[in-house]
Amino acid sequence: MAPPPRLARLRDWLLDLLYPPHCLGCGAGGAWLCHACLSSVARLDDPQVVSVHVGERTWLLPVYSVSLHQGLARRAVHALKYEGKRVLAEPMAAEMVGCLGSTAAKVDWVIPVPLHRSRQRERGFNQAELLARGLTAHLRLPLVGDCLVRVRDTSPQVGLSVAERKGNMEGAFRAHARMREQALLLVDDVCTTGATIAACAAAAAAAGGVPVAAVTFTRAGPGMDI
Repeated sequence: MAPPPRLARLRDWLLDLLYPPHCLGCGAGGAWLCHACLSSVARLDDPQVVSVHVGERTWLLPVYSVSLHQGLARRAVHALKYEGKRVLAEPMAAEMVGCLGSTAAKVDWVIPVPLHRSRQRERGFNQAELLARGLTAHLRLPLVGDCLVRVRDTSPQVGLSVAERKGNMEGAFRAHARMREQALLLVDDVCTTGATIAACAAAAAAAGGVPVAAVTFTRAGPGMDI
């Protein structure tokens, strides 16, 4: 579980004091992702659309992403997720806000895609929750991380086909009825086929929530297996 925002800011301030930030892209001091490097990242204009199925009902959910999963954007995701560079979450979240546009005004709650408790215990944090916390600071919306849980520890999605990814996610999430009638923004680090986000949206909708969109830092492009 991520620390409260005030403690997180204190922790990051102390880390910056002990280990001054250097850009992940160019190594220049002053920021973990400098303006020049962020400006070089190719932005995506349109969201990916994923199908969500709940009973006999099907609808399309837009998934906004900053960039394709390549270059500096890919390095940032890997550094956050696998190297524990949590300080990257805030500048990454700031870029994710920019790709939401007017959709942000339709949202009531921000919901991070959850990890299974065993996976989170192993990693020590949930990267989607860190990104969601950064988003809420910019959007001034509540982060509600306890209404959607992963009840099954799914196999890694890497190398699975689209159909296998979808099957792997079926029944993996459960949502609380407290989210009923709340307009929800789902948050994750990467969108590959959209199977994970679709499963989260389906669980939320089954509990009465209203998923309006999802946002990730990167998404897979043609031929990418991530």
